[in-house]
Amino acid sequence: MAVTVKDRSRHENLVEDLIQEGGTIVEGPGIWPNDFCEHLDEVKPDLSMNFATVKLRSGGMLVISAPVVTGDQLDRWRRTRAEDVVHHIAIHTDDISNTAAELSELGWKPLTKAPVTDGNLEQWFLYNEQNQILELIRRHRPGVETFSCGNISELRRAEKPLVS
Repeated sequence: MAVTVKDRSRHENLVEDLIQEGGTIVEGPGIWPNDFCEHLDEVKPDLSMNFATVKLRSGGMLVISAPVVTGDQLDRWRRTRAEDVVHHIAIHTDDISNTAAELSELGWKPLTKAPVTDGNLEQWFLYNEQNQILELIRRHRPGVETFSCGNISELRRAEKPLVS
């Protein structure tokens, strides 16, 4: 699951609280893409975000993001929803195309024309008429990473129509 919080301070506090409850940092914390992806010069600052992934004691993964500056894309997205809100839910599948086809029959639409892949991590983000987002995810090799630099930049660009 991926949640968004209001600002960097709340982001840091939530990450620290989760660690104190037995969570383990998997990615970050830092500012995406600056602290994660040196080669993504083409990403506009409007798409940046405070970012961390924590593996919870229960085994679940929680991605936590926060706007970098007031008015950036994540801040605008949050303003159309709630103060602290679920950004998306990730669902593991062994067949992304088949799962997406089944979900499309229920009204879900893809944010990108096809799944985005880096060779290991394959992801496809879908949304419904309430602008809720599902992430279909498949790992071709074992791992816990929740994104790759190319994959997350595709999502950040693709979600622009969902922002008022």
